Amino acid sequence: MFYLQAILLGIFAIAVFSPYLTRIPLVALTTLWAVGVAVIYYRYGPVGQLGFYSNDQEFHQFMLGKLEWGGRPTSVQELIDRRYAYLGPAYLLTLGGINPILAMKFVAFSCFLLNVITLRGYFRRKGIPFRPVYVWLATGPVAFFFSLLALRETMLLAGVTYVFVGKNPSLRVLGLVVITLLRPHIGLAIILGALATLLFKRVKRDWYYVTVLVALVGTVALGATVYSFALAAYHDTPFRFYGVFNKDQTFQVLANFTGLQFLGADFVAIERSVTDLWLPRIIFPETILVPVLFSLSLFIPKRSVDTLKFAVLASLGFYLGITTKSDFNSFRQNLPFLSVMAIVVIHSLLEDRRQQSIDGNKAEQLVS
Repeated sequence: MFYLQAILLGIFAIAVFSPYLTRIPLVALTTLWAVGVAVIYYRYGPVGQLGFYSNDQEFHQFMLGKLEWGGRPTSVQELIDRRYAYLGPAYLLTLGGINPILAMKFVAFSCFLLNVITLRGYFRRKGIPFRPVYVWLATGPVAFFFSLLALRETMLLAGVTYVFVGKNPSLRVLGLVVITLLRPHIGLAIILGALATLLFKRVKRDWYYVTVLVALVGTVALGATVYSFALAAYHDTPFRFYGVFNKDQTFQVLANFTGLQFLGADFVAIERSVTDLWLPRIIFPETILVPVLFSLSLFIPKRSVDTLKFAVLASLGFYLGITTKSDFNSFRQNLPFLSVMAIVVIHSLLEDRRQQSIDGNKAEQLVS
């Protein structure tokens, strides 16, 4: 039954998303998704599949079961803690008889496709061709991999992308609400990034590099401060600032910025082997390449993308200021910002060179 439902959901996805995506890539992605979830189910079984990559899937199944048994959230905090923004759509699918785990995976896949649609629309509005290398950087195999799992990461990715580059203001607000319900500190980071961007617009371009440095250091420090206050309030203990500027802490922030979180972590606290830590980064090199290229783009001022770049930088800095202090500093922490970082990279590094090449060819044709 699981395999049949995977096929039916794939057909449903093609029917729903075909008006917004080219049919051949959509059919190919949907087929790969159906095969992928079927292989995971066949290899690990109906229970073991929840332990594949992350046991967060077990928590999601438990919380989805609470919804199925009639449990309803009674407060905003419960909505956040139980991740109902992600589980709610899956619950609706289970009402139609869909396997609960498959329902969660389908929600993840749908969010992956929504992210692709958002990116495609953005590049169209900017007159930039959606080249294969851009698709790889901005959507990435890593995002598709997470669409095979019962995790909230692709919903966060789609939400963050739409908030930054989406067209409809109402949907951008909705995206921010969903993000905040799934991970409140990302929602807070985006709001802070928007406020910092308003200040950035008032600064003269001669001060670009100073502004970028101040934004990075300032937002990371602010994130660390917020984390320290939140931890003290949660445990009802005196405030203690956990710092951010000594050598180890600075290295941890830089490691996070490049997708190599484990390099700055205490290996005593890491449960996986070095091979397990490097393997996903080798399979999905964009998880390192995009953050590194984004970091390089900070040294290249460009009017058409500087505002977006600064908003992403300020939001990401605040977010990393929090996550580098937490115990949940994992491989997938940067994923929600992957697409918007890639957009900045494409604007700053790749598309600029392509446009220069086009302009050069036109000039040669005029001369000849």
